[in-house]
Amino acid sequence: VLICDDVRSSMRLSLAGSWAYLEGCNVEPDLSCLCKGIANGYEMSAVVGNNRLRKAAGTINATGSFWCNAIPFTAAIHTIETLAQNPSIHENMKLLGEKLRSGLNKVAKGCGVEGFRQSGPVQMPYFSFDQERTKPISDRVLIQTFCSYCARLGVWFHPYHTMFLTAAHTDADIESTLSVAEVAFRAVKSLQRDHIASL
Repeated sequence: VLICDDVRSSMRLSLAGSWAYLEGCNVEPDLSCLCKGIANGYEMSAVVGNNRLRKAAGTINATGSFWCNAIPFTAAIHTIETLAQNPSIHENMKLLGEKLRSGLNKVAKGCGVEGFRQSGPVQMPYFSFDQERTKPISDRVLIQTFCSYCARLGVWFHPYHTMFLTAAHTDADIESTLSVAEVAFRAVKSLQRDHIASL
């Protein structure tokens, strides 16, 4: 049985899940765990599966804490319907993610910052610096500096977690983010220069 953990990426990459998003990947999970994006932020999770496991799933009893709460169910239905009726939502999030990724790379390079890395799908970026990848989280000064400077100027990036672009983000948001990132990258470059001078 192949189980896909789509808790973070469900609905963000593709209505059909992350496996469908991966081009050339002809793998279909038997079960997928969905959460977060399925109800656009409301407390909702689901496990969905293929017909091969339907009979076995029917023998399991389950309980839930929020089953009587209609709001998350309504939000999930509307989220799924909205995404199904508007494929441009996913396309736009991908385009904005690509703009953010290429823009951050360009700004980092322009500031002379070394080792800035972005991984994950462009709609769900994760940032790090090569010099810190093996360090404990508490010792990752460059990414902490980058994110704290951004936060002071109104852009919230998480130093140790995947982030998410949404349908609410705009080109203007990306442009202002890149302006803020330039200030943060200059602070990182200063730290990198100080580190080299201390060697």
